[in-house]
Amino acid sequence: MKLWSFFKFVSKKLDTAARKRIIHINKAARKKSNLSILLLQ
Repeated sequence: MKLWSFFKFVSKKLDTAARKRIIHINKAARKKSNLSILLLQ
């Protein structure tokens, strides 16, 4: 049972880290697309 709660804890940590990374990647991609739009105009 302890192992299971530890596993849930670790997976939750990984989930939040992955979510933050995805948000960060989305922001970076949005900045890049905004720059390319400005350059094209």
